[in-house]
Amino acid sequence: KRGHYRSPFFSNARSFSVTALWTFYAAAMFALGVRRRFPALRYIALALLGMATVKALASDLAFYAAPWHVPLLNQTCMAFALLVAAYAFAVRLYRGAAPAPDDDERAVIPVLVVGGNLLAVVALSAEALGYFAVHAGGQAGGEPRDMYLAQQLSLSLVWALYGGGLLLFGYLKENRLLRLLGLLLLSLTTLKVFFLDLSALDRAYRIISFVALGAILLAVSYLYQKSQR
Repeated sequence: KRGHYRSPFFSNARSFSVTALWTFYAAAMFALGVRRRFPALRYIALALLGMATVKALASDLAFYAAPWHVPLLNQTCMAFALLVAAYAFAVRLYRGAAPAPDDDERAVIPVLVVGGNLLAVVALSAEALGYFAVHAGGQAGGEPRDMYLAQQLSLSLVWALYGGGLLLFGYLKENRLLRLLGLLLLSLTTLKVFFLDLSALDRAYRIISFVALGAILLAVSYLYQKSQR
């Protein structure tokens, strides 16, 4: 029985349980701090949320390529989803707080926005890498190079789609920070496509990568031209 509970599956489940507990507790504590107008309680909640984030990156992320994972519906992805939701919840409470927090405390809001989106990108990237590490190399009987090509293409697509979606959402919500984050991620994707994908991927993968990125960049330029008019 001891060996059973020390198996990787239960280690993953146990790690997720701790992360979820810390995240839920931090969110509840933060909500209470906003409602009771108690800044110290809010800072403690943010510290606990930061600890949960570090733990997820150090522990939960280690299981990103676990063979028992179902895409998106697994403990690692759910741990990051809970953290992203907690970050968004804190931002929403901060913006709706009455009276509004002082300027020093409101400076935390951009940090939460950036941190939440970074966690989302890390989680989606890990899902793409883990999926092909398990399926392309093992179950499908593919070669390591095939797995690498599929991983790099999926990363480019994930980053491009997320960056384009973030830019569109920031455009609709008139949020400058979200637009800047979207542009930054699209810029990183463009650099990756030209300096890594162009030299490392096969012709078919390069075509898919360039077409997807080009379509998103055209949509972005259209949105900016429309907004300028």
